[in-house]
Amino acid sequence: MIHQEQLRFNQKIKFNFKGGDLTSDAGLLLIQEFMHHMKFPELLKQYFYLETDQAIRTHTNHDLCLQQIYQTIAGYHCADDADELRAEPLVTQLLNKTSLASQPTLSRFYHRLTKDTSKQFELINQKLLSQFYQVETPHHFIFDVDSTHFQTYGHQYGNSFNAHYQAQGFHPLMVFDGMTGDCLKVELRAGNVYTSRNVVSFLGPVLSRYKKEFPLNYRIVRGDSGFAHKELYKLCETLDTKYLIRLKANATLYRLAQEVTGDLLADCSLQYSQQLYGEFDYQAKSWDRPRRVIVQVRRKAGELIPDYLFLVTNMETRPEMVVNLYAKRGTMENYIKECKNGFRMDKVSHKHLMTNVNRIQLVVLAYNLINGFRRLTLPREFSNMQIETLRTKLIKIAAKRVKQSRRILFKLCSHHPYKEVFHHCLKTIQAIQLE
Repeated sequence: MIHQEQLRFNQKIKFNFKGGDLTSDAGLLLIQEFMHHMKFPELLKQYFYLETDQAIRTHTNHDLCLQQIYQTIAGYHCADDADELRAEPLVTQLLNKTSLASQPTLSRFYHRLTKDTSKQFELINQKLLSQFYQVETPHHFIFDVDSTHFQTYGHQYGNSFNAHYQAQGFHPLMVFDGMTGDCLKVELRAGNVYTSRNVVSFLGPVLSRYKKEFPLNYRIVRGDSGFAHKELYKLCETLDTKYLIRLKANATLYRLAQEVTGDLLADCSLQYSQQLYGEFDYQAKSWDRPRRVIVQVRRKAGELIPDYLFLVTNMETRPEMVVNLYAKRGTMENYIKECKNGFRMDKVSHKHLMTNVNRIQLVVLAYNLINGFRRLTLPREFSNMQIETLRTKLIKIAAKRVKQSRRILFKLCSHHPYKEVFHHCLKTIQAIQLE
């Protein structure tokens, strides 16, 4: 006899925990189908290799990678979640296992990872993005580069105080494609390094690869004043890449700006807000030659002193268009927040630096899989939704696993409000054909 609990607010309602093999994450079926058509498992097997006694292990290194990616996508970010998910009926089915790896098994796996494996994950990420471009190639690429803060606790290698953020932690360097939101590369750095530290060696391989693979596409590097570095300008010019980087204001820039906009600004009435644009050639002492600088001057109604924005660029478009393009750099902040809040990329709690580095690389893969899924398969009205919304609407779906004689059937919730979107995504995914 099945024991049932009775509720006092309504004695007609009873419940028990004997509903069978149920999952709350049936939307992972869509994600797995997308990964299959993008040949992600094949990429993992081809480019990820770790020398261990894998032959005697119950869980292979490739399966542990996939399990961690599934958990990250579904929102199970804590290491202890692995213990609670060991009998999860869907993920065990996706990995063709009777039970998932436990938290100690995943922790030992992370400790086996090295600098070489982090490079392998970077290569897999590049190959995955190339698969996305086969389905839909952007007309141009905007390399949004920025740094951020990962808070740490305890005595971790590289943990230092950052004066800008007024906190202990790491100061990683990140670059996204401003058109698609794809995360192109992440480098974990000590907390006390300057924003542009190692930016040339960080961006160089990325720009070289995109120049080789997409020589006819327009390519732009965009960054704030922390990346106003002469070597970065030279790198872009050498690799036939445009750049658009903010400059920190100084007396010389103010003087040159007043020469091109001062008369126009003086004739404007203080009763109205004003916005003027200009350009001039400028050469800092450390630069090898003059470069084009765009200036935007804004004065609010009733204010006497205007605000100045200075941008150095090798683009040839009108100043207004250059400023408008730079203003859209703020979208990268949303990408960083998505990585940190939705995927917990900033959860760098391991003692060893390389363990944290490899965990971040796996999070990058999970983020890009969802970003590619969102961009290539979802209807337009869903394509801008963040991961938390997607989890609620398309991943966190109740389903029951039913074992039949020749197949396994997952019965999804009959009253799921986004069934049509689910079917739309499935048809779109199955129409994808890669070379």
